[in-house]
Amino acid sequence: MLVANDVSTDTRVRKMAHDLAAAGLDLTLLAISPTENREVMRLGAAKVIRVPVDDLLSVRAGTGPHRMNRYELTRQIRAERKRFLNHQRDVGAEIGWLRREHARLIGRPSADPNGVEVKSARDQRIEHAIERTRGWPGRIPGAIVRRVLRPFLSFNRDSVRAKRMIRQEEVLRRKLAKAHQRYKDRQDRLRARLVDTRPRGSLPAEWRRLIPELHDYEAAFGPEIDALEPDLVHAQDLHLFGVGARAVARSLLAGRDTKLIYDSHEYIQGLGTYSPRVVAAWSGLEREYIGRADRVITVSPTIAEMLEHDYRLDRRPTVVMNIPVVTDDVKHSVREAAGVGSDVPLLIYSGGLDPTRGVHTLVKALGRLDGVHLALIARINHTYLRDLEEIARAGGYADRLHVIPFVEPQDVVSYLASATVGVHTIVAGPINHEVTLPNKVFEYMHARLPIVISSCRVMSEFVTDLEIGEVFVSEDVDSLAETISRVLENLEKYHAAYERQPEMLERYSWRTERRKLFTVYRELLGEDALPEDIDRSELAPLVDMKA
Repeated sequence: MLVANDVSTDTRVRKMAHDLAAAGLDLTLLAISPTENREVMRLGAAKVIRVPVDDLLSVRAGTGPHRMNRYELTRQIRAERKRFLNHQRDVGAEIGWLRREHARLIGRPSADPNGVEVKSARDQRIEHAIERTRGWPGRIPGAIVRRVLRPFLSFNRDSVRAKRMIRQEEVLRRKLAKAHQRYKDRQDRLRARLVDTRPRGSLPAEWRRLIPELHDYEAAFGPEIDALEPDLVHAQDLHLFGVGARAVARSLLAGRDTKLIYDSHEYIQGLGTYSPRVVAAWSGLEREYIGRADRVITVSPTIAEMLEHDYRLDRRPTVVMNIPVVTDDVKHSVREAAGVGSDVPLLIYSGGLDPTRGVHTLVKALGRLDGVHLALIARINHTYLRDLEEIARAGGYADRLHVIPFVEPQDVVSYLASATVGVHTIVAGPINHEVTLPNKVFEYMHARLPIVISSCRVMSEFVTDLEIGEVFVSEDVDSLAETISRVLENLEKYHAAYERQPEMLERYSWRTERRKLFTVYRELLGEDALPEDIDRSELAPLVDMKA
């Protein structure tokens, strides 16, 4: 199993790896090391190897005299490209001049400096004889005489020069082709040492140029996968999909029947955090390899439909939603962590922090909710978090904004359960936001919290259909404050919805999703590879195996 992070906070990957290993699979999870060292760890019965991605192509400053920084590598690649393009333009201009002169020469006879045609007396006599043949009776004798006489005309110096120009153009084109080959060779040496079993000329190259860090992944993960000789490669998300696909191709060439699973966590074509060119490059990577996957998994039914339609897949991707593991053991409480009493309304936001998540809208709305507190479960050193704290300080309610730490994935639901309302403020508009169904929605649900959610289509329909929350207009502070007030005034209504639908939490549980995951693995590896399910719901911690 491959994942492009250090797996410490990736609950989806940890659940899958832990439970597949607990079911009896010999599973190795390859992840990114947060340091420059290769680390071997244990996650329950699963082995975790964290590799330093920057080891071959780019490293932190000062870690080796012969290693090149990633940004320096990218700069040199671009410089080589500009140098060749300039050379190509120069040669093209020279060819253009030759062609223009060639056209001028073959379009007119020899002339003196004043532009008057210059013909010798001999040429004039021969041309006069040729003209006289045109008046002869019968067409054939005149044509024969004209054909015999024409070669006796003097050679046209301009036509000779024109032929020489054609040869010069051919020489220039051959030199340009050699220069282009040298350029490609230099680019290949500078870029990743990619091993691709398919002809390079048939592959789209845009993502290779615009996302150079993917070459770092290949250099770090490729040898690790080859050494494991796996029966199945499960690529989590898109970053390592190409790496996994190429490793499977190498394995097939070696005679092993290795299977490939692609786990799509997002709708790539709808990403709003990248420029259109970079999104197009990511989409090109996905399009290039998705047809090679034996199975495709994704996180929501809507994304499954869109992937099937976009890439004309033979079968619809299997939906394994990102639902948390729930335990009855209460180790932590958000109220205790925030220092807020049980009688105080406490809003909770759990997850990543960046402007596209819209948390600034929530912090601004907090200023319009008297007596209400907000707890953010986030990394303390985040730059965006400092901006949020500044908003609260400027508004005079910084004492009601609390930043509390993450807990282990299996403890999240019990951690959140003491809050009053769960809020998710992701910005509506980007297609990926509109179709996603993220983990935090299910965390709030299993904590039995009323949910206030932004007006993204799939999430808002999910919450309102189950009657467990309300929707506000994305990025509208007034709408968010009004919606939270309305939910706080009718808490019993939403608590009753959970009591009224006891089957809901089982239907949307990790146990249900795990059975679907196991089915995919059983189809690829055989019915005897693992059971249909396991009687287990707890996650083991990530343990260092250095000792």
